[in-house]
Amino acid sequence: MTVANLTTIDTEKKFEALFRKYYAPIPGPKMVTAANIIGSSARIALAKPELTERITREILKVEKGKYVNKGAHPPSVAMSPSVRLSMRSIYSSSRSTTKAKLSRL
Repeated sequence: MTVANLTTIDTEKKFEALFRKYYAPIPGPKMVTAANIIGSSARIALAKPELTERITREILKVEKGKYVNKGAHPPSVAMSPSVRLSMRSIYSSSRSTTKAKLSRL
């Protein structure tokens, strides 16, 4: 989450250089890590609106994620309420066409 907070002052585009590494944990195996990344994505998208589409694609990888919880695979978290909330937060100030897409989720 600290990285997400720093994107608001990142004038040298350092976040872009670590974008893939930052979002790499979303597909698993650690659900809490994926949830924290997804939860902080709205802050990143607000600070760097040019990355909104890329962030969205990364968040949607949760649908196919495989997570381990104390050695057992938990039920799918695909498009859970927290994921929907993060997606809506990202697009709250975006164009109406994007909002229409999210309303179908």
